[in-house]
Amino acid sequence: TPAARVKALEDLMLLDHDASPEVTLVRARELLSLAPEHAGALRRVETEAMRENDVNTLFEVQERMLDTSRGPADRVARLRALSVLTQLRGDEAALDTLDRLIMQHGPEAQESTWLGRQLFAAAAALRDRRNIVRALELLIEHSGDPMERVTLTLERADLMRETEAQKSEMAILQAASQYDAHPLTNEVLGELQLVLGDPRRAVARFEAAAEAAVDPKRRARLYHQVGRLYQDDLHAPDRARDALRKAAEADLTFGDVQARLEGLLSGRNDVEGLIALTETRVRAGGTPSEVAELHRQLAKLYDKQGNKEAAEKAREQAYAAEPDNLPVLRDVAAAHEAAGRHREAAEALIRLARLSRDAVELREAFFKLGEIYDLHLPDARRAEAAYRRVLKLGPRHVKALERLSALYRREGQKELAAEALE
Repeated sequence: TPAARVKALEDLMLLDHDASPEVTLVRARELLSLAPEHAGALRRVETEAMRENDVNTLFEVQERMLDTSRGPADRVARLRALSVLTQLRGDEAALDTLDRLIMQHGPEAQESTWLGRQLFAAAAALRDRRNIVRALELLIEHSGDPMERVTLTLERADLMRETEAQKSEMAILQAASQYDAHPLTNEVLGELQLVLGDPRRAVARFEAAAEAAVDPKRRARLYHQVGRLYQDDLHAPDRARDALRKAAEADLTFGDVQARLEGLLSGRNDVEGLIALTETRVRAGGTPSEVAELHRQLAKLYDKQGNKEAAEKAREQAYAAEPDNLPVLRDVAAAHEAAGRHREAAEALIRLARLSRDAVELREAFFKLGEIYDLHLPDARRAEAAYRRVLKLGPRHVKALERLSALYRREGQKELAAEALE
């Protein structure tokens, strides 16, 4: 029977050991073919593999012995040995086998920080959420460093916040009682409060985290969260505005900080606040078009505030940033015209006319040029040319026809004056 053969091979292996180690090894392998987990045979093969420095055989033996290990401590020892042998082998197959074995035996561990770290690495590589959580629990349980314990507790809470929010909150508070300076504690507690449906407590946590944040990106993100909660959930626009201002100071480009803050400031007609926000955006830089548009908006705000000098400077900066920007040219021309600076207005209109492809805008630009050279900077030839360009684009432009006719009469060209009105 198979049992009798196993007993006979055990006896022969013991007898042959005194006579010949090589023969004993043969008997041990025969025995393993019948009883793959036979401890004595495995130890005999292990001894010979160690003597021969046979890494592959040692790996195979440790893998088999792991299945018959006596308790958690023995399993950890076998897994440590397999970890070393994996490094010696250095192939993907060994790494895959080690990850599988750690995933299989690691969750049962009770007292090993080393195995907790190995399990965490293997579970993370395989995206096994359950075993990542188990590994973190092992590490939390055996960590002697209060800061590390808080960090690990926060990691676990982040993974389990949707299913164990209250339990996670209690665990964090307990860990934080031994180390209250961790930079992420308030943020994670804020996220848990949101899951628990308490935005008021959540916003207090996020605000505390934001005040302590050093990195501008993180500070902007946290103050944006504070502002969003005050605006959308707690309906406190003043507090939302204050938080979003701090977010903008840290990083204006984060999320919808700019749009939210603009909306709040515009709603209160806070021109001064909008000027401060736009100046912050200007300092943040951007493409020539973006910078030109920011200066253009800033000029409009200064006009609204009544600060003509600042408005003029902002338009100059907009033009300097992008001289071919059509909206900027329109504003520059209008400002010069309103201030009676006709020569400068004409220069802006000429540039606008060269760049625009809009027929309506071109008619308006040429008509204004005609008026400037007709009424303010007398130049009959240029005025005539401008009015004729208007009529080429719109033959029935009444005002252009009237102006051209009047120009001809002043120049003594009665026939042309009459012809213009026909």
